[in-house]
Amino acid sequence: MVRTSPTSRLALLLGLLCSLALAGATGCPDPARQPKQQGAPGVSTGAGAPGTQTAQGAPEGAGAAGVGEEVPGTPRKLFPSEPDPGDVLARFAGRELTARELDATIAGELASQEQEFAQKRFELRRQALERYVSEQLLEAEAKKRGLPDSEALVRSEVDTVDKKVTEEEIQAFYEANKQAIGGMPLEYVRDRIEQAVVRQRQQKKFDALMERLRAEAKVEILFDAPRVEVEATGPALGPKDAPVTIVEFSDFECPYCGRAKETVHQIVDAYPKQVRFVFRNFPLSFHSHARKAAEAGLCAAAQGKFWPYHDILFGNQQALEVEDLKAHAAKVKGLDVEAFSRCLDSGEMAEAVERDIAAGQRAGVTGTPAFFVNGIPVSGAMPFERFKKLIDDELARAAKGGGPEEEK
Repeated sequence: MVRTSPTSRLALLLGLLCSLALAGATGCPDPARQPKQQGAPGVSTGAGAPGTQTAQGAPEGAGAAGVGEEVPGTPRKLFPSEPDPGDVLARFAGRELTARELDATIAGELASQEQEFAQKRFELRRQALERYVSEQLLEAEAKKRGLPDSEALVRSEVDTVDKKVTEEEIQAFYEANKQAIGGMPLEYVRDRIEQAVVRQRQQKKFDALMERLRAEAKVEILFDAPRVEVEATGPALGPKDAPVTIVEFSDFECPYCGRAKETVHQIVDAYPKQVRFVFRNFPLSFHSHARKAAEAGLCAAAQGKFWPYHDILFGNQQALEVEDLKAHAAKVKGLDVEAFSRCLDSGEMAEAVERDIAAGQRAGVTGTPAFFVNGIPVSGAMPFERFKKLIDDELARAAKGGGPEEEK
């Protein structure tokens, strides 16, 4: 008999219904900003999170966030086949082209790939670490209770949940996930929704068990996520001295960014003193109205009215022509529309938008929305719970006196 790990068995036992497609895409990909060359094995050259948009190029000379081990005094190589910076890659018309010169032309793509590689490697190790710790805790608890194995322990916990699902719960689940379900009539998915609600209860029961076991064992995970240095400049919510800073790179025409708007407000409402949230622009190449909308946002910011205008733009993503942008400004209480229009028509904020784009490219941003939680990358319109876990971890870290360690 082949034994599967307790957590693997749990996944089979508790997995939510994939057929409901509740995960869905989380961001917008930008084909024009995809890296053009094939990457080495293990490095994603695509869009990162499902549906995210990717950025090409960075200002000449922009550096890439390094990963991998280095021997002092030697060039860093992610793979043995990588050329040294001074290696001559081509000769033509009486001149030579070095790897350093070539890399300067694709610095943005290289930064993106190296960041993705570092993040994927961290996630692989972190998942393995969490899985190993969980398995050991479950096995020990099963032995303590006199149960044959951890699977019996898990079943003894999750099988006790109430399997009766009320009509109100079915209706609430359906309404909350109607878009992901694809608009199918309730009667077509009723049985699967009932199963999903029960499985959510089972998952909650299991999570409570693991939380108790981890607390009793005093589990301390010391393996930290890779971080990216991102300048937190731009319209912001929350105190400047907050222990957690979240920087978002966003596009007013990206539907996934619009979806993330509510999550942003949830974060700010839940952590009014602990989180500072900073917005930066990253208009995508195929969104024809995104750059001017980004300028409009900064024109509103110049009058201290960015956030109400931000919400209006995301609520009207199909109306982003210049005249629309001015009409939206008239809806913001206290905003001087004439001054706003002069600002927008002059293009005076275009340079600031370009600075945001360049900052995103240096940080390896490949799509929108892209977030950095104390430098930890989060790609796509992730749910509030994903951010809550990161924020709580960072607050716990700050309480212990260990601030974020940014990769330089």
